[in-house]
Amino acid sequence: EKRPEDRFHSAHDLALALEASLELPAAPAPAPGPAPAPPAPAPPANDGTGRMFAVLFVVVTLTLLWWRTGGPDDAAVVHARNGAAVLRYDAGKDRFAPFLGGIAAEGLDFARDGQSAAYTSYPEGELWRRRVEGGQALRLASAPLRAALPRWSPDGRRIAFMGRGPGRPWQIHVVAADGGPVEVLDPENVADPGWTSDGKALYLGGMSGSTSPILLFDLDSRRQTIVPGSHGLFSPRPSPDGRYLAALRADSWTLMILDLRTGHWSALTTGPVAYPAWTRDGSWLHFHDLGASASFRRIELATRREEPVAAVGGLALADGEWGAWSGLSPDGAPLLLHAPTGG
Repeated sequence: EKRPEDRFHSAHDLALALEASLELPAAPAPAPGPAPAPPAPAPPANDGTGRMFAVLFVVVTLTLLWWRTGGPDDAAVVHARNGAAVLRYDAGKDRFAPFLGGIAAEGLDFARDGQSAAYTSYPEGELWRRRVEGGQALRLASAPLRAALPRWSPDGRRIAFMGRGPGRPWQIHVVAADGGPVEVLDPENVADPGWTSDGKALYLGGMSGSTSPILLFDLDSRRQTIVPGSHGLFSPRPSPDGRYLAALRADSWTLMILDLRTGHWSALTTGPVAYPAWTRDGSWLHFHDLGASASFRRIELATRREEPVAAVGGLALADGEWGAWSGLSPDGAPLLLHAPTGG
């Protein structure tokens, strides 16, 4: 159907409709007269099994046609072909469970209202956006450009992301959240864009392991300046209120934080961590502890108190373009990309 509201919302709904359409008509009532002789015994028939096989055949055929012909970009269909799935930690049940239908994606970032998600498909590296509550996904960038680590602007109108074309270095790209031309920014070999709280500039990190500084790139003037004291730091993460800038040390992967009012850097952790992420109110900074605990932890900025959040346990994490990705859902729950095969 051309109109989204007229389409089936899932393969399950389609299967129910198809099964209903395949129901056999009831046998007509026998005409008055002598009762017929009973038939010879026969194995019981199973009309339901036959109908369900027919339903399954039609659903599989339509799904394959849907994918091959570039039909509606439903994330659950497009991204669930390799066994990997995004999981969210449920604190009440103390376990990880599928999130957003268990799509295979990494780098998830959410608009300020928590209603929309941007992410890259795994392992293809295409940039997508979709409503958290479900529905169709919109592809914003695809091959030959490979995308990674998208970030929503504070006003929810644009998405900045890392991108690399064939034979090209990584650069920062910006695209409208509703789709359109992709703009490429000048700096090369930069990563992890992070919006300033006013949406007028981007923090750009160096590649992991490099001694490059963090840059502040003004989107209007195109001027780039070095963040003082940031040489050898990467993964810049500005706090939602614009007060702090978190980053990782390239030599030890220690979590550092800059108070932008005082210009003072300080260490928040003593061991290696990855993928720092702020809660929406900016009161907590989450991270993946790469040490012996292999867990998700968080630090309260006001008190510098650190506490565990969730144990990764025996979960196999998918190894993406930038290692095993992790993030936060809009309600502050840890997210990870699970790969059953450990791939």
